[in-house]
Amino acid sequence: MARAKAASGKALQALNGGNISDVIRVRGARQHNLKDVDLTLPRNQLVVFTGVSGSGKSSLVTGTLQKAVSKALHGSSDDPLAYTAVGGIEHLD
Repeated sequence: MARAKAASGKALQALNGGNISDVIRVRGARQHNLKDVDLTLPRNQLVVFTGVSGSGKSSLVTGTLQKAVSKALHGSSDDPLAYTAVGGIEHLD
């Protein structure tokens, strides 16, 4: 594991049960090709999504996460795809 002083070390620490305000969590994303997907993302870090065509990358990022955050922070009327919970939005601005 990376040292906790490095930015990546802090992100790894948060992902492994560290400070919960350092992560965004998606639970139960389940529409299109997503089958009850759970995801934990570090905040303030570059995150890249890769995968084969049709694997659900856009559904997860744009259809679920982006729309859930936009709805929570800006009152967007655009509904996200189906999910159980998104946590950590309260730490965004």
